Amino acid sequence: MKEYRKLFVFAKPYFGTLVLSGVFMGIVTLLDIFRLSAIVPVIDRIFTNKQIVFTSGKFPHFVENILIKLNSYPPIKVLQIILIAMPIALVIRAIFEFWQSYMMSDVGQKVVRDVRNQVYDKLQMLSLDYFTQKRSGELVSRITNDVRLIENAVSYALTDLVYQGFQVVCFSVMIFVINWKLAFSAIMILPLVAVPMIVVGKVLRKLSKKSQEKMADINSLLVETFMGARIVRAFCAEARELERFGKQNHDYYRLAMKSIKRLGIITELVGVVIALFIIYYSGRQVISGVLSFGAFALFMASLLSLIKPFKKLSQVGSIMQQAMAASSRIYEVIDAKPSVVDHPGASEIKEFKERIVFEDVYSSYGDTVILKKINL
Repeated sequence: MKEYRKLFVFAKPYFGTLVLSGVFMGIVTLLDIFRLSAIVPVIDRIFTNKQIVFTSGKFPHFVENILIKLNSYPPIKVLQIILIAMPIALVIRAIFEFWQSYMMSDVGQKVVRDVRNQVYDKLQMLSLDYFTQKRSGELVSRITNDVRLIENAVSYALTDLVYQGFQVVCFSVMIFVINWKLAFSAIMILPLVAVPMIVVGKVLRKLSKKSQEKMADINSLLVETFMGARIVRAFCAEARELERFGKQNHDYYRLAMKSIKRLGIITELVGVVIALFIIYYSGRQVISGVLSFGAFALFMASLLSLIKPFKKLSQVGSIMQQAMAASSRIYEVIDAKPSVVDHPGASEIKEFKERIVFEDVYSSYGDTVILKKINL
C-alpha cells in the first residue's frame, strides 16, 4: 500500500480533476446500463409483443412503473419511445466520455511533465561522483521509459480502474436484480480466477523490473555507440556492435512476451465457463416461462459485459506492477543525496569583487594542509 501511495503522490496536485473525471465516468456507466437495458423492450415488446417478465423480486418503485407502462403500451409506441430516448442518451454519453477522457489525459501529461522536471532538477543537484557510478543510458531511461510507465498508471490505468470498477458494480447489481440465484452462482466462479491472477501479478512485477533494466541497457548501448561512432568505424567493429544490440533487443522482446503470455492465459478462461453455465440454467427458465426472453437477453448481456471490465482490471494490475517498479527506480534518483554538501555556516558569496582566495584547504583523507594559500 505504501508503494501505491508513493506512485500516486505525483497526481496529488490534480486531485480535483481526478474526482470530476470520476463523476463523469459514473454518468457514462449509468448511460451504458440504460443503453443495454433497451434490449428488454426491443425483444419482448417490439419483436415478440409479449409481457416483460423477471424471475426475482421487487424492483425500485420507479422501475416498476416503467415496466408497467411498457407492458401496457402497444409495440409501435414502445418503438417510438426508444427511437427518441436512445439518440439523446448516446449524445449525452459521448459528451461526458469525451470530457472524462480529455481530463484524464491532461492529468497524465501533467504528471509526466512534473516528474521529468523533478528528476532532471535532482540530477542537476547531485555530485559528480553520482554520474561516474551510473551509466548515461540508465539515467536517460529513468527520465523517458520509466516516466512513461507512470503516465500509463496515473492516466490510463486509473481511468480503467475507476470506470471498469463502476461497470463491475452496476452490472453486478443488475444481474442480481434480474435473478439473484443465478447471479450468485455465476459470481461464485469468479474467485477461482483470483488466486492465479495474484500469482501472475507478482511475476509480472518482477518481469517488468527486468524489462526496465534491459531498456536501460539498450539506452546505454546506444549512447556508447553514438558517442564512439568514430572509434567503431576506425576499428571496423560494426558487426560486433550489431551483434551486441541484437542480443539486448531480443532479450527485451523475450521479457515482453513473457508478460503478455502470463496475462493472456488467465483472462480468457472466465467467459467460457460462466457463459456455458448461464445458458443451461437460464435457458430452462425461459422455456418454462418463468423468465422472458428479453430479460434473459439482458441478463446475458450484463453478465458478458462483466467480462470486459474484469479483463481490463487484470490489465490494470499489470500496468500498476510495471509502474510501481518504475516508481521505485525514479525514487532512487529523487531520494539520492549529494556526496558533496556545503559546510554548516558557510557564507554565501553574492558577487565577485577582486579575487578568489583559497586558504587552508585540507585533504578529505586527513588534516594535512595541501594548499596553504592561493590567489586567483
